Amino acid sequence: MLSLLIYTLAAFFVVIAVMNLASSASFRGRYALVGLPIWMHWVTGALELVTAALLIFPPTRFAGAALGFGVMLSATFTLIQHRMPLNAAFPAFISMALAIIAFTR
Repeated sequence: MLSLLIYTLAAFFVVIAVMNLASSASFRGRYALVGLPIWMHWVTGALELVTAALLIFPPTRFAGAALGFGVMLSATFTLIQHRMPLNAAFPAFISMALAIIAFTR
């Protein structure tokens, strides 16, 4: 069951990384909407891709979960700060799933 969660999250991070790295103008506009610089989608996409890679291998799984947790928690707090609490629910849920992975060995 835990393996399914790990590989599902790794796949999620690959998909969202590709969406960030090959983003359209409307997707990049979401970053501008919350006051982030236009290049932030590159940084976020790269961090998400690294997270996916680290999650796959057991020796680096904790590091991947920690990195992904930081990315998702940042997204959660950014969305809450900009009064978008419903949008913040999904990254908060992903953060909790990553915390489970980080502390389950």
